[in-house]
Amino acid sequence: MAPGFAASEAVLARGGLVFPSDFISHFVDYLVVGTLGSDRWNWADYGAKIEGAVVERSVHGRPAILAESQLVQLIMSGARTNAAFRI
Repeated sequence: MAPGFAASEAVLARGGLVFPSDFISHFVDYLVVGTLGSDRWNWADYGAKIEGAVVERSVHGRPAILAESQLVQLIMSGARTNAAFRI
């Protein structure tokens, strides 16, 4: 199972929402950024999503940007959330 799918399932199981990969707006509470490394980082595939999230956050106060490890900590803490995630 892909890590993104497992993370999405964990968020959904805790009452959260998961938006499609191309959806970045102030309606998303958290943008989860992979921290395990990827060759795609060399080509800046994630740059536009992070940049879009930063712009939305500066105007609307969200989304927060979380590393995968921070999402894991949130899940492991047993937290239930009705937050909206972009994973």
